Amino acid sequence: QLTELDVKLKALRFRVNRSNEIIEKGERSAVERQRESIQTLVSTINCLKGSIEEAKFGQSESESDVEQWSQDIDARVATADQCCEKLYNFVKEIETKAKEQELISQDARATDFRAKA
Repeated sequence: QLTELDVKLKALRFRVNRSNEIIEKGERSAVERQRESIQTLVSTINCLKGSIEEAKFGQSESESDVEQWSQDIDARVATADQCCEKLYNFVKEIETKAKEQELISQDARATDFRAKA
């Protein structure tokens, strides 16, 4: 399980590092996929972490040793959570701009309609 966790953590770091590049492209669907991908990976990492913690307790490791081991993983997950928040906010920003544009278009159509009447 430790090897699997290590692989997942490397994949997480890779995906988090690519997030800014994906945001720069500005494609909403790509940003949403990236966020979902990171969230799925974080969930898997949390499950593995919990299993490994239980195994460590089963091997009579102290609570402080397990806590120390967990802190590094928690920090990586926190970084991923911040990245997901950034991705989410970017999508919301796209939605807000689209709504604003739609309101401007509606207002322009209404003004045009009134001018013709």
